Amino acid sequence: MKILYVTRYYPWPATSGAKLRSARLIEQLASRHAVRAVALEPTPPGTGAAPVPVEFLPVQRTQAAVEQSRWRKRVAVARALFDHRPDVVRGYDTPAGRQSFSALKRLADESDAIWIEWPYIAALALVAGVKGRVVVDYVDLSATVQAGMVDKLPWSPYRVAKMVDTLKLRRFERHLSQQVWRAVVCKPEDVSALGGRNVFVVPNGTDTAPDYSADPVDTDTILFVGLMCYDPNIDAATWFSRECRPAVQSRLGRPVRFDVVGGEPTEAVLRLDDGKHVRVRGYANNLADWYRRAAVVVAPIRQGSGTKLKVLEALAYGKPLVATEEAVLGHGLRPDVDYLPADSPEEFASACTRLLQDSELRIRLGRSGRERILERHTWQRVGEIADQVVCG
Repeated sequence: MKILYVTRYYPWPATSGAKLRSARLIEQLASRHAVRAVALEPTPPGTGAAPVPVEFLPVQRTQAAVEQSRWRKRVAVARALFDHRPDVVRGYDTPAGRQSFSALKRLADESDAIWIEWPYIAALALVAGVKGRVVVDYVDLSATVQAGMVDKLPWSPYRVAKMVDTLKLRRFERHLSQQVWRAVVCKPEDVSALGGRNVFVVPNGTDTAPDYSADPVDTDTILFVGLMCYDPNIDAATWFSRECRPAVQSRLGRPVRFDVVGGEPTEAVLRLDDGKHVRVRGYANNLADWYRRAAVVVAPIRQGSGTKLKVLEALAYGKPLVATEEAVLGHGLRPDVDYLPADSPEEFASACTRLLQDSELRIRLGRSGRERILERHTWQRVGEIADQVVCG
């Protein structure tokens, strides 16, 4: 079968969860079919050869209102209120974008199936005439993610516009799923948001990793990993740093270090680094070293959608995990068996303290979580599920 795979980002190196999903799905499908991959953003400078060649379709987005001058922002907000399209769709609907999507149609006509990541890209592909066995991978439900971000904004005309845009985005995501052959989400909990019979679950996965369930190098280090320009990760790292870590240290009666590892940290994240108790490490070429060193891994995610690859990754390394209910949705993990649940500062402090004090609990929890994930969430298994969606 000839499959056209369309992604926003060039996926290698896989420096974020979205890129990792793209890279592994392309690789898995390419091991079974003839895959032609295209990206809407160019190959980063200095990138080596990719496992699967990726073509570039230049699509230049319009400038977001939040990045413009105050007057232009107000004009953009006013226009957005009277446009039926969500901001993200309108941002890609440019003259260059329309030309690129016309080129995409020619590639689609030569393919047996078309896998398109993100609904806003799929919508413009449909407008350009792409049709047939179109599979739209939602990756995240963007409306759910945006709703959490909007809740944090101060009251202003901009917030009102974003609230309206969130409603448009939710309606758009649901409507689009009914226009295509098949829609894909990352977890069962997201199926009802789209509501169609053509919605399938293709979960996220993890690479096989070394087993670091034995005692760590540093028994007083707590680790958080994630792309640090992504709002849910910023919120998680900030909240844990300020509300949870000090409580853990107080209970233990000794210093506890919190390492934040992930690319593109914002200024707000960099300010968390106090040079002593909280360290912001930025992008790491080798995450294995950080997992090996840490005693406990936390996923204090309080907003977002999709499934969290950081959870799968930590458990694949055999590390004891403390996570919110939001962080583990869709993974089929057993609380107190595969991980310790926590949703408040008190619960995180209690769980992390237990693990830092009890090496046997750390090892038992890490091994159970690793076994669970390797049974259900390897990329090989995910590739089989994606293949069934495309070929079914």
